[in-house]
Amino acid sequence: MRTIVAIALAAAANAATEMEAAFMAYISDFGKNYSSLHEFNLRFEQFVRNYSHIITHNSEDHQFTLGLNQFSDWTHEEYKSMLGSLPAMESENLVYLSASDDFNAVANDVNWVTAGAVNRIKDQG
Repeated sequence: MRTIVAIALAAAANAATEMEAAFMAYISDFGKNYSSLHEFNLRFEQFVRNYSHIITHNSEDHQFTLGLNQFSDWTHEEYKSMLGSLPAMESENLVYLSASDDFNAVANDVNWVTAGAVNRIKDQG
């Protein structure tokens, strides 16, 4: 039993060390500065949440991968407030599709990336 507890504690310590190392690399890569230890701890907690989400997402079968960026230590609310809000759409501008529409046929007809209609990912500041 003691061996299992020791292994679990070692694994938890190793995971914390890996997250701390990833956060320190993130701080260096993106030139982050925090004004207090309190802010550092809050940003670390948020980084851990976002980084864990990235790892989980990328380990699953998706058509895209996630990565770190300059906002990886922000909360979702902070990020949303920076983006602002979009104006509400008028109901007459909405298009409704029926259940009989073949969405897959439409989605798979054109690869917009290879057709040159999609730009590479850009940092929009």
